[in-house]
Amino acid sequence: MAQNCGSLRYASETSRADRGVVLTRVAYIGWELEWASEALRADREVVLTAVAKDGIALRSASDTLKNDCDVVRKAVAEFGIALQWASESRKNDRDVVLTALAQNGRALQWASEALKDDREIVLAAVAKDGTALEDASEALKDDRDVVLTAVSQNGRALEYASTVLFSDREVVITAVTQDGYALQCVSEEYRADRDIVLAAVKSDGEALHDASEVLRADREVVLAAVAQFGYMLRHVSDAFKADREVVIAAVTQDSWALAYASYERRDDMEVVRVAVSRDDVALKWASPRIRELLPRIRNLWDKVRRVVRVRQYVLLWQKDTKVPRCATGGKRHEADGATCEANNTAAKRSRRV
Repeated sequence: MAQNCGSLRYASETSRADRGVVLTRVAYIGWELEWASEALRADREVVLTAVAKDGIALRSASDTLKNDCDVVRKAVAEFGIALQWASESRKNDRDVVLTALAQNGRALQWASEALKDDREIVLAAVAKDGTALEDASEALKDDRDVVLTAVSQNGRALEYASTVLFSDREVVITAVTQDGYALQCVSEEYRADRDIVLAAVKSDGEALHDASEVLRADREVVLAAVAQFGYMLRHVSDAFKADREVVIAAVTQDSWALAYASYERRDDMEVVRVAVSRDDVALKWASPRIRELLPRIRNLWDKVRRVVRVRQYVLLWQKDTKVPRCATGGKRHEADGATCEANNTAAKRSRRV
């Protein structure tokens, strides 16, 4: 097994049938069970070692071991989707299926039809992955608690709910709050509902695409959308592209959104300053006047900061040295502190007079 660091794939038939060699390999890479001999793929210890490392190894186990409760449970605990290779008997085993769902909710698609209609099983699945609702029975897709659990975990699960719950306002708000993408699944009535649309764009600014025409022209809705996803400034009306607050909200989230602002806003020093504070590249979308002026202002501020920094160091040095300053001449007297103190006293007296 010199090739590929000892992989069973390139091993001789003798090595593939060697229990010690195979055990060593599958303990390191479980799915290499695929290249073990048929006899070893039916060896319980070898298969248990393999699936404990890689649940996907269950697909290479013998049919007998695919029906072994311990082997299957260990496989799905490591990789829930491995349930698809279990026997029909194990797919109908509540404990095995619950173990699989705890690792991956989408494993529900390989559970038996009876378990897809089991409320506890489906709740466990959608709590892990809301989109598992797709594989639930029709009866449970109409169960309000199940659907609410699903859309709370993943708003996109709304598309799998029953027609009745698809139109339930609380369910819809829960879904779009979790993922604004769900707005595209709802009725025109809800796309024109301000509260629902606001909840959606706060979660995903792109949901503005799916709002009604009236709400796409609503300033608060637009402001919430660009604050969540600045790029949406590209898709709003010219009036909003010229709105200072809207543009600042957009470039605060994504400095490159400056490219879609009106010329007036690209010539606005405050707007450009906010954008370039996040990414200097945004300066290329500023007006020619700002592109020329801003670097000069920056250089000036750099000089001011350097002067202030030097002044701070001087003040710290003066504080640390604690050398008295002469009030009459303003000069330090390290050797003649007494004379300096006398001058300071005289100066104070003259001020009183």
